[in-house]
Amino acid sequence: LRAIGEAIKSHAEAKGFSVNADFHGHFIGEEMHLPPVVSPLPPSRGGDIPLRKGQIFTIEPILTEGSPYLRTWSDGWTCVTRDNGFTAQWEHTVLITADGAEILTVVD
Repeated sequence: LRAIGEAIKSHAEAKGFSVNADFHGHFIGEEMHLPPVVSPLPPSRGGDIPLRKGQIFTIEPILTEGSPYLRTWSDGWTCVTRDNGFTAQWEHTVLITADGAEILTVVD
């Protein structure tokens, strides 16, 4: 999982964006949101969890043009960057296969 966070951070920074650390992906099984978390940033330590055939998880980074830090509006739901910059979020669901990984949310 460390490699996922490293790839997201490296790609975002190369394009001039920041990555928000408050939201993350997750594993999916008998419940929708299962540990471990799939961080959009490399962890400060650890994070080398082996992936096994049949595991399903999401990758859900939020990239920001300015500050990566968020604040929540009084509605308790809406989050914005502290500097009111633009953000983008996307999500993909990934299945680990015997040959690697399959992105389940690809749209043709």
